[in-house]
Amino acid sequence: MIARLSLTQVDGPCTDQSHWPPELAKEAGLLLGSFVPRGRVMLFVPDRDRVGRAIEVGALLDDLKGRISEATAGSFALGGGEGRYSPPGGLSIRENTTVILVYLPVAYEADLPRRLLDIFIAFGCSAEQAAVQVEVGGRGFWLPTGLLLEQASRRREQVEGVALRLG
Repeated sequence: MIARLSLTQVDGPCTDQSHWPPELAKEAGLLLGSFVPRGRVMLFVPDRDRVGRAIEVGALLDDLKGRISEATAGSFALGGGEGRYSPPGGLSIRENTTVILVYLPVAYEADLPRRLLDIFIAFGCSAEQAAVQVEVGGRGFWLPTGLLLEQASRRREQVEGVALRLG
């Protein structure tokens, strides 16, 4: 079971947009353009990571709801959604998903969509999600955070390889 879930422990590649692969940057841009006053935002939080390992979601949900509420003035969660996830080339994985709902106010700061996006990306990296599923105004978005994790892993391997050679 993955227990190290904290949005404050996410490394630079996840939060630094200059490291984002084009697929993530494109989807993030589409998502940011979908926010509207009085709109609804839903974040789907499964209890499994991208390879099917169990995640203890209690503390993670508290952290997510707290951060989202700081940005928007409120959020709530609906749990108990049972579903399946089929990773590329893998077997179907059964998961339980909690949905965090946020209703946007009539007027909000211009940076609110960006702040929420940063929270979603940090969640995807800290929970090792292949993709973060978000719905904004009835439109679904998949933020492929698994690509960031793979990229960060390759960078670490390269740095370790250089360090071993320089020894």
